[in-house]
Amino acid sequence: MEDQHQAIIPHPSRAPDNGTGSEKPPELVTPRRRGIPFFAVYDGHAGTQCAEFLRDNLHNYIMQHPQIESQPEKAINEAVMRAENEFLQKCRTENLESGSTVALALILRGEMLVVANVGDSEIVMSRGGRAELLTTKHHLSCNPSEVERVKAVGGRIHHNRVGHPRFNPQLVSLAVSRAVGDAGFKLDEYTEGKPSGVIATPDVKRFQLTPADAFLIIGCDGLWDVMNYQQAVDFCSQLLHAGSTSQQISESIVAEALRLGSMDNVTVMFVGLQLSPLPSDATTGSQHTSLAPIA
Repeated sequence: MEDQHQAIIPHPSRAPDNGTGSEKPPELVTPRRRGIPFFAVYDGHAGTQCAEFLRDNLHNYIMQHPQIESQPEKAINEAVMRAENEFLQKCRTENLESGSTVALALILRGEMLVVANVGDSEIVMSRGGRAELLTTKHHLSCNPSEVERVKAVGGRIHHNRVGHPRFNPQLVSLAVSRAVGDAGFKLDEYTEGKPSGVIATPDVKRFQLTPADAFLIIGCDGLWDVMNYQQAVDFCSQLLHAGSTSQQISESIVAEALRLGSMDNVTVMFVGLQLSPLPSDATTGSQHTSLAPIA
């Protein structure tokens, strides 16, 4: 099992210590981060180190970014690239080669959903009972634009996998075209300076939440290999209406994926959504009836 996950739900009753001896908030809740729920799944491969590094650090890099609320796309991109650079340096010093996908979601001001992913972990929303895919799958078997991108930089493709630029791709290849880490496909000492096409750049999108948005399913490919998006939404909806908790729903859908024959690691986060009143000094945006990304 090489997957990891992270969930941060700020406690509304806690505030930073102002020197009066009041209780300090949890370590991860600073003044900048209060009120920003964060959820992520990291699907590791070739070892657990990269997924563990992301679990322990990426949320901090994102929440500490000075533009997380004003320019979340920029903040997440720069935070992911910071994690990429720091982990690749760790790979150099510790002789590591592991990598990981990323699928994350955060909620700004209680009404703006921001999602991002790297690789083939995906996020689906239930809107009015209908499954809406929010992320982009970075896999050569189903994403022609990723095929063209890899080819354009001189990368090698072998059976819908990214082949190693130096070694025989029949022996050394990667299933995803984007991932954090994977030093063997990125560092010059392994590639002799030849590009593989494997990058860590995330796709980031934001959406205006509406009252019809019930929940998110954040899952690695071990789930999506055996359940389509609507099947997953229907399965979770039945449990939600029966009174199951988020934890129970997450555990149940993992068990269902295994029952259906998933041969991969399976990690799933079920995130219930509920629109909350905005602070009096917040700017209210219009609510959209479709899931078109907000430019």
